[in-house]
Amino acid sequence: MLIDLEGARENKRRGIALNSRDPFRRVKEIADLGVEVMICGAISQALEAALRGVGVQVSGFIRGDLETVVRAFMDGRLHNARFRMPGCRKAGPGRTNPSRAGQRGNRVEAGQERKPALSKPIA
Repeated sequence: MLIDLEGARENKRRGIALNSRDPFRRVKEIADLGVEVMICGAISQALEAALRGVGVQVSGFIRGDLETVVRAFMDGRLHNARFRMPGCRKAGPGRTNPSRAGQRGNRVEAGQERKPALSKPIA
């Protein structure tokens, strides 16, 4: 889901499907869409770093229904513990997953097409 926001107001919402199965090509697709913030569930460290490398702020390990998560983001409440996935001490930028703390490697990328992505209006 791609949601264009202006301040605390939603301008436009549309479902998108990323064409590539390759995670790093997906990063390019996301960047080409003008996404500035990605809110998602599980995300690998490598994919998160690649997104940050193209200027996308990542809030990972977030849970909840789309409308509640979007409202919390718009209200500045996404850091609330109720939005953290189980087993995560901290959600959003700089998050840690205690089961993976200090480890590197692959994590399962789950349902990326369904991950909400938020962007500011594209000029």
